[in-house]
Amino acid sequence: MKKLTDILLVYESDDFEIVSTIFSEERVKEIFSLFLKQNRFNLLDGMDKFFFEFEDEIFEVDVEKDSYKYIISFKKINDLVSKDLKAKMFNILGKILDKFICEWLEKGFNRKENYSNLTELFVENFPEIDGALFSTRDGDILCIRGASGFDYEIMKDVFFTLDEVYSERLKRPMIVKLDDVAEEYYLNVDNERMKKVEFLMKYAHLTRILSMLSIPFYKNNELFGFISLYNFENEFAFENENYMYLANVLSKLFTGVFNKI
Repeated sequence: MKKLTDILLVYESDDFEIVSTIFSEERVKEIFSLFLKQNRFNLLDGMDKFFFEFEDEIFEVDVEKDSYKYIISFKKINDLVSKDLKAKMFNILGKILDKFICEWLEKGFNRKENYSNLTELFVENFPEIDGALFSTRDGDILCIRGASGFDYEIMKDVFFTLDEVYSERLKRPMIVKLDDVAEEYYLNVDNERMKKVEFLMKYAHLTRILSMLSIPFYKNNELFGFISLYNFENEFAFENENYMYLANVLSKLFTGVFNKI
């Protein structure tokens, strides 16, 4: 087992012993501390397999329970995950081209249509994505045109003014973390916005969002809309560099299309 793992350790009563590792002891402590912070409750509940990211490493984590001890192995799977993720991304890009972009270029973009079948492509194919919204601009407001992981019949009536959007999101594709989401929605909230905040907390999982991959696209050099991908469980869900690659490709692709229609 030692030869098949990059870290092998025994965890018991909030302490652990390293059995073998290819890393320094200090790095193992950093890796395992973050793993416990994110997964302690699932570990104690009996979950025996995890996928875990730490900086530029992706690990498959297996757990065996022996009385009160947990024998935990970490195996790097960067190359396997990367190839699988890229394959999924190229497949999704192909479906978006075939099912949506070709139609928009031929017939134009229908602002009254429900595009939840677009957002569903992301939720169905990527386990890190728990929810997705597709929005486009009408004048100075952003209207939701598609939703997955959310109730579209409720979300379709929600709109945002540009000054309600976290300002950095307007500039480029980016990962938005919990602290930034809190700053966007909770800080400096006036009475007029409070009802919207309460609505989002009730119907849009606002308090559950830990990470968001924000993908803006543009028309005539002005913001025209967003694809917003959400994770409700892991703040580091989109840290894999392939997600930023996907975000940049989608931003350029949708910008090119909406500049033509």
